[in-house]
Amino acid sequence: MILSSVPGWAVYFWWYELSKTRLGVKYEEEINKSYSDIFKLMFCGGSAGVASWCLVYPLDIMNT
Repeated sequence: MILSSVPGWAVYFWWYELSKTRLGVKYEEEINKSYSDIFKLMFCGGSAGVASWCLVYPLDIMNT
């Protein structure tokens, strides 16, 4: 369980912050509340989830 959770969460948060930086989204307190910022954040969260599961899925299969 720990072998799959720790790397998965590490990749998730790393990818989320990296994609926010690359897309030019500022911190949540400074967001303009415009639709473009909200969609950028949704894309960052979704792509971070996909990236973390691509890493963790083989470990999760071996675990089960």
